[in-house]
Amino acid sequence: MARRGKWKGLKRAAVTATALLAVTAAAGSAPAQAASGWQAVRQQPTDPLSAYVAFDNASGVGQTSYQPACKDWCNPVKKLWLRKGGDWKQLPAQPRVAADVLAGTATDDVWAFGETLTPTQTGSGEFHAYYWDGSRWLDRSLKGLNVGAAKAISRNDVWAVGDIKEGDGKRWVAAHWDGSSWSTTELPGDAFGLRAIDVASGKDIWVAGGDYNNRPYAAHWDGIAWREVKLPSSASVNPSAIISRGANDVWIGGDAFPGIESLKTVPVAMHWDGTRWAEHSLPDDTVINTRFNAFAYHNGELWTGLSWGDGATLWRWNGKDWQKTGDPVASLWGANNLQSTADGTLWFEGSLQPLGNSPGYLASLPPAA
Repeated sequence: MARRGKWKGLKRAAVTATALLAVTAAAGSAPAQAASGWQAVRQQPTDPLSAYVAFDNASGVGQTSYQPACKDWCNPVKKLWLRKGGDWKQLPAQPRVAADVLAGTATDDVWAFGETLTPTQTGSGEFHAYYWDGSRWLDRSLKGLNVGAAKAISRNDVWAVGDIKEGDGKRWVAAHWDGSSWSTTELPGDAFGLRAIDVASGKDIWVAGGDYNNRPYAAHWDGIAWREVKLPSSASVNPSAIISRGANDVWIGGDAFPGIESLKTVPVAMHWDGTRWAEHSLPDDTVINTRFNAFAYHNGELWTGLSWGDGATLWRWNGKDWQKTGDPVASLWGANNLQSTADGTLWFEGSLQPLGNSPGYLASLPPAA
């Protein structure tokens, strides 16, 4: 019990530091000089960027976040912005939702999932899903559904994973929006802490989750039923990212916690070949409280982004080993998200250091000629 208490304290400290990283920044700063090949994206001019979902090479939806001055504690103020052709436009304020998860396919097809919170509210609020149709916000909430991750395939095809509150308990579910309503399916096995989803097609969907006190979890949808795909019993990884190129080519990434004595997390990646999982951990020079945040394919190669690392933020899999690849800009604190758009562009959204002055950073890497 003492060990669990220590780990909870460590997690709380990490969450607090992460929140400070996301919401403390010098607003309106000019973008840093991008590394060769990377193109820095001008951000909207007021608050620090804390999330971005790209729709194509010229449009997307972003979120900014800042911590207001309060006597005791205030929840961060979050705003949503549409980017069209390099210009940013703030969306009208939706009912107060901390948009923990963003999804969408176009500037008139945007989803924001999160909790309704007052400025000084602590604990949990009500979970909501709001949809921007290009002119107004629509409430498309499913009562009690707390979304950990979501992926929009089209306007009438959206998948989400998370939990539904029921009395004093909860069920872990996959949810699907078909254009008119939500449907949910309870996931098999010991689902827990779901916060990663990848949708290759309506007949090929993977989800993952877990935490450091429970074994990791992964499940696959084949168009007919969900099936748990058990990870090795020895795996202590806490999954936070998943990517698929078919039912027999799947990667899960997350953080492993070797022990309270080390006070560090280790980034781990595992590959599923249709029969078994194989672990492909990143080299030891990344193991200082590293967080594994994202996967994306670029020019046919798998890339991964880390945060809080003590080495390169971006790594690339060459088929046998992980190799460092140049970061988009010097002095990165880490990668919050990687994403590939249909034209082959790789998008990077992350944070600059130092911690006390950390505007978000957005950059793109075009496909090879």
